[in-house]
Amino acid sequence: MPVAFVVRAAHAPIDADTLLARVDARLGKMQRLSALNVVDSLPRSALGAVLKRELRDRFYPAAR
Repeated sequence: MPVAFVVRAAHAPIDADTLLARVDARLGKMQRLSALNVVDSLPRSALGAVLKRELRDRFYPAAR
């Protein structure tokens, strides 16, 4: 199931439910998000790649 991680811009209010509904309206049935997580920053490697494993472990520890 697809999950999104959204980084909040400085001083930008984010309503996760509204954003999730807006995204789901534009995606196909099989692409719709099951959850939307608002984070302060994404964990990155020394090369700048997003460390998806760390996001998975932090938010969904039972997934492993």
